[in-house]
Amino acid sequence: MSFKDELIKFGKTVVKKGTELGQIAKLKLDISGLNEKIKNKKIEIADVVIEKEISSNNKEIKSIIDEINDLKSRIKVIETQIKDIETNNQN
Repeated sequence: MSFKDELIKFGKTVVKKGTELGQIAKLKLDISGLNEKIKNKKIEIADVVIEKEISSNNKEIKSIIDEINDLKSRIKVIETQIKDIETNNQN
């Protein structure tokens, strides 16, 4: 086999492997997207359960909800700080 033939064969192998890697990457991305959808559905279920428990005046659930609301408030404060930093850096 000549050097040219070997280069062509090597090039074809590289293209084939690149295509395979691209397909695998796409499939892994698909899996990730599906896992994200599953996670979101679990969150939806939790939201329904939480709403039901709130209406039943469950003190334990109420306490946890209060903690969640506190964490959400803290997140909003941090998001505001981030926006302030971004705004200051643009000037």
